[in-house]
Amino acid sequence: MLLKQKNYLNNQYIIGFTLIEVLIALMIVSIAVTAIMKTTMQAIHTTAYLEDKTMATWVAQRAINHIVLGLWVLPESPATLKKTETMLGKDWHIVLSRHATQGANQFTVEVFDQAGERYAVY
Repeated sequence: MLLKQKNYLNNQYIIGFTLIEVLIALMIVSIAVTAIMKTTMQAIHTTAYLEDKTMATWVAQRAINHIVLGLWVLPESPATLKKTETMLGKDWHIVLSRHATQGANQFTVEVFDQAGERYAVY
């Protein structure tokens, strides 16, 4: 609601908003800006996580290729092979383990980042 007040010095009307209206408008704007900032931060976090997940998948695929080509030799079960690879400027820790199965050569590849968070398991 606009405030309409008469100025008696020069006989003109002064039109403007009341203090309550200005405060309510500022509150609405601040809530909207906060919601936009929160959504943007969540999108940035999700993008960073997916980037790490993609890189970990590439590291795991590379480890599987090394095993298939015979470049890395897995120890007999239950021992594990631990390797560290650097990809795109980030160190990744790989844990390879062989499982005892009948007639098949089954192994597990786990990829961890520097903080120890697991990103990929094959």
